[in-house]
Amino acid sequence: MTRFLNALAAAALCLALAGPAAARSSVPIVNHPQVSWVQPAGEALSLAQIRDRIIQACQDRGWRAEPGSAPDTLLATLVVRNKHTVRVNIAYRADTFDITYAGSDNMNYMVKEPSPWAVSQEPGGQVETRTELIHPNYNRWVNLLIGTLRARLERSAP
Repeated sequence: MTRFLNALAAAALCLALAGPAAARSSVPIVNHPQVSWVQPAGEALSLAQIRDRIIQACQDRGWRAEPGSAPDTLLATLVVRNKHTVRVNIAYRADTFDITYAGSDNMNYMVKEPSPWAVSQEPGGQVETRTELIHPNYNRWVNLLIGTLRARLERSAP
């Protein structure tokens, strides 16, 4: 019986130590300013048409888009397995759009502040700055959305 309890305790210890190591570590949030796209040949899309195509592209990827807090912006939200939620702001213009982090739930978001005692500098003489970190799936989901946005915006009207 003692051997069984020792083996059980050892297994529990291994699982406890392996859990955090197996979890994906957070990565810096990548914002995407001025993502360019090419208007379809012979078409000049209005901002309303661009907005509609962005909303459709969001829906194609499972995102919900609603009007943002500023003109010509949308707030897009993705809910994954009713467990993880990410929100991005999409600002759009005639030939570019920006996607920036707007918030998240259950995505390991954290802010890494530079150490006030550190005297080292990043390569190139830049002082270390504040870094926003998040689960790596956030950047993957946003990159997939960008690909769908570009494809939808560059497609000619049927």
